[in-house]
Amino acid sequence: MRPRIGIVPGDPSGIGPELIAKLLAYETVLDQADLLLIGDGHLWENGAKQANLPLELATICEETISGFTGICHLNLETIAPEEVQVA
Repeated sequence: MRPRIGIVPGDPSGIGPELIAKLLAYETVLDQADLLLIGDGHLWENGAKQANLPLELATICEETISGFTGICHLNLETIAPEEVQVA
């Protein structure tokens, strides 16, 4: 069984989402574990945009966490997009 790793974006205005997008671009990373990105969808989308990388996420709900494989996204609405100011 592959490990499952949950990842949060860190500072919404920081480089966390961009670094995660770059990490997910490595196929070897995706071969090693199932990854759950936890947090606001717009943060992950903005991180991928900053990294100039595509990011396609399947969004799941809390009830289906135990069955996910690959890369999935658990959306949590914690900060409005207009409140995020990326430097």
